[in-house]
Amino acid sequence: MKSFYLFALVFFPLFLFGQNDVLTKADTMPFFAGCETLDSLKARRVCSNESLIKFISQNISYPEAARESRIEGTVYVNFIIDEIGNVVNPSIVRDIGAGCGEVALAVIKAMPKWEPAIHEGEKVKVKLNLPINFNLKSDKIDRSSKYKLSWGSLVGNEVTKTMLKENTGYEVLVRNEFGDLVNVDDLNFAFEKKNYFFDADSNGIINNDLKKVIKKVRAGGKFIISAAVQEDGEFVFVERVFVVK
Repeated sequence: MKSFYLFALVFFPLFLFGQNDVLTKADTMPFFAGCETLDSLKARRVCSNESLIKFISQNISYPEAARESRIEGTVYVNFIIDEIGNVVNPSIVRDIGAGCGEVALAVIKAMPKWEPAIHEGEKVKVKLNLPINFNLKSDKIDRSSKYKLSWGSLVGNEVTKTMLKENTGYEVLVRNEFGDLVNVDDLNFAFEKKNYFFDADSNGIINNDLKKVIKKVRAGGKFIISAAVQEDGEFVFVERVFVVK
């Protein structure tokens, strides 16, 4: 029986949902269970994503009907993490058929409690979207190495706060292995220094939230740009890390 590979990653939209005090963006987004003891927010976020992927991989099976029909693709589901970390109201946003939506929904319902989101110092309800990719490939391929990220005049791996400010009028660009520009679906700026971590997202443009991250930049830390692009229904994250001088 041919093996398959499941890819899952949380994708956070960038607007308020506005009904029943459910948000889609909070100061600190929820963390998947098992990362509570880590001090750094960035370390907890990495742990959360890895633990989520591991949980889904261990608790989902490729439907036999989909396997026999060689159906592949991405099922999109959404759900709410409430104020105490429970997973509530899971639903299918987009299905690919042959039972894939049903098994994706079942694994969401089986999730343990998350660490709830925090917004303005309070625990809040947050709505999350999750793409789960069903793929019959036997090997996981690191696709991010095919892409190159550039931003304005930045070269090398060292920057200053002034250099970052000077480039806010330029777009962050991602090119594939052929040199062609690809669309950036999600853009993240982050600043990390010791146990301090601050980040923000946008839909690909340099907005005020990303500029706020630049304002937090201090010498001795790291400035990280991460851009999400899509390839064959999967999110591929292209990252570039700078040392702040």
